[in-house]
Amino acid sequence: MTEPAGSKAGVRGRVSVVIPTKDRLPLLTEALESLQQQRHVDWEALVVDDGSQDGTVARLREWGAADPRIRGLVREGQPAGGNRCRNLGFAASTGEYLIFLDDDDAFSPRCLGERVRWMEAQPELDFGVFPVQTFLEKPGDIPRVLPAEPGRDDIERYLRVDVPWQTASPLWRRSALERLGPWDEALPCWQDWEFYVRALASGVRYQCFPEGPYFFHRVQTPGRTAISTKKRGPVQLRGVERAVASALRHLSEHGGLTARRRMLLARLHLSVGEQLREQGLRDEALAVWDRCKERGLVSEARYREGRLFLTVWPARLARGVLRRYLALRWRE
Repeated sequence: MTEPAGSKAGVRGRVSVVIPTKDRLPLLTEALESLQQQRHVDWEALVVDDGSQDGTVARLREWGAADPRIRGLVREGQPAGGNRCRNLGFAASTGEYLIFLDDDDAFSPRCLGERVRWMEAQPELDFGVFPVQTFLEKPGDIPRVLPAEPGRDDIERYLRVDVPWQTASPLWRRSALERLGPWDEALPCWQDWEFYVRALASGVRYQCFPEGPYFFHRVQTPGRTAISTKKRGPVQLRGVERAVASALRHLSEHGGLTARRRMLLARLHLSVGEQLREQGLRDEALAVWDRCKERGLVSEARYREGRLFLTVWPARLARGVLRRYLALRWRE
């Protein structure tokens, strides 16, 4: 989001749908077709291509010529990735409301209209969260609905990596996004996680609504590839630590760092350290744990326990014993 806060007043009632994409033209086609079937017709799709080689850019030109609500953009320069595309799409958008949609998901015909209706009735909200139904190949092929659950500590759910909603479950108000600031373009993974923890830490006003499901999330695609790689190699693990450090910083700045959340953040540091150990990166794993202590997340005793765990990690029996010990010691 490259424009200064408050720089653009969105068109009232219009929903801007920002869609990063790369080399998934058949799936993108399904997503856009679901938009064109909306009963709420005041929408625009900002489809930001991240370097496709499958004809996506040419097809976007054809879509735009036939339906001016579909606007194709091309990510130029660096960095690449979903967050860069989301920021570019937001900067080009004109709607009062925004949804960040993955290119393999879809909406039911009532989705946008029902979301706008709920948000119009509660203008004090920064965003609303709506239920989602998962699917494999076509919406409806899995009778599984994930409700938006009110009354839970969503920050702690994120810190436990119990993600409470999908990327496109919220409908955002433009003014809230301008206050929040851009998606972190340096993150190779955990992009949604960092964005929503930062939002919740800042005190955004939101509500989980019961109506739906009006949004469909694809949980499996044969041969599926993502714009932001999910592989947990060293680069991705460094990205996870960056996201966790961002969460710590924002929780501290906004007075939301409780003892329980310190423990959950420390667990995430230890998890990153263990995965680096699996990659054979002993020194880097220990350095992550050292930073956990420097950030004030663990006592001296817990720091020594974690360091011992990472040190003896190659010894399978000792690792198993210490893991069980830590699970008991670090219970919530």
